[in-house]
Amino acid sequence: MKIIDLCVQDIDIKRVLNMANLLGIDIVGSSIKNKIHEDVIYRLSQRPLTLPNYRFLVATENVEELTSASVPNILVVRDLRVVRSFIEKKNYKGKIGLEIQISPMRNVEGKEVGKWFKEITELYRFSERYDFQFIISSGAKTIWEMISRRCLESVLKLCDINAQTYWEDLEHWIDLNTKPRVA
Repeated sequence: MKIIDLCVQDIDIKRVLNMANLLGIDIVGSSIKNKIHEDVIYRLSQRPLTLPNYRFLVATENVEELTSASVPNILVVRDLRVVRSFIEKKNYKGKIGLEIQISPMRNVEGKEVGKWFKEITELYRFSERYDFQFIISSGAKTIWEMISRRCLESVLKLCDINAQTYWEDLEHWIDLNTKPRVA
């Protein structure tokens, strides 16, 4: 079982990997810079035209991109009601990841945090029901915003989500979605 944080966008990937190691995180997601690293899954905004020599996932915040020809791997959920409405109305089927990020909650009041925990639980149940991959990530823009394994697992526990099952499912989903596909 590997601990994964799919949203870190620091400039120096070596610093990110060192911090991830200290925090107990095995694999990180990052925007691509220069050198390719094995324990990094690169977050792209669109699919590359040629098959790259690195693992990547295409992420978007725009729910309308689910109907495009190049379907993203991850949809970042900012408003669960919009995502739920779109998926149910379009009867959308697809094994994409629905990602919720912790970073927007850093500067909100207590009442909003409570609503956010409720939304995480709802998103998890919704993901299970419609066969999507639930993803929780730090949403970190720098290494200082990264969240440790214990903190991520505490959030999962507060939302009544089995951490071991979550990590195993996420690792399996990532392995399926980051393997190169040759047509």
